[in-house]
Amino acid sequence: MPTLDAIAARFPAVAPPADACTLRLVDERNEHLSVRRGVVQPPKVSYDRGAMVTVWAGGGVGYAATSDLSDAGLRAAGARARDWALATAGAHVLTGIAAPTLPPAGAYRSTSPGRPSSRRGSAPAQC
Repeated sequence: MPTLDAIAARFPAVAPPADACTLRLVDERNEHLSVRRGVVQPPKVSYDRGAMVTVWAGGGVGYAATSDLSDAGLRAAGARARDWALATAGAHVLTGIAAPTLPPAGAYRSTSPGRPSSRRGSAPAQC
């Protein structure tokens, strides 16, 4: 399974043509413990791994998410986000807002005491 850094590094090559775009990656593991009528229930573990692509194009903004982190999956999400951006062009309440200029990258990580990292995320990567 590729690392989030490796996925972010591949994104500029598959990003759609646009005024600007960002990629937000999430890799999350959650443990859920519960008690029902005084009886401890079996623990539940869930995993979430995916990407959110935001595209500014032609005066509009579009979003698309995917759990397919392959080049084809990221390319398809970027294309959907660009389609939404073009569809929303001219339909904003606020007009004249330029596409953002963002710092090139960032990272966030939280850990639980005594446990390995339980959540990792990557801040936006620009196209």
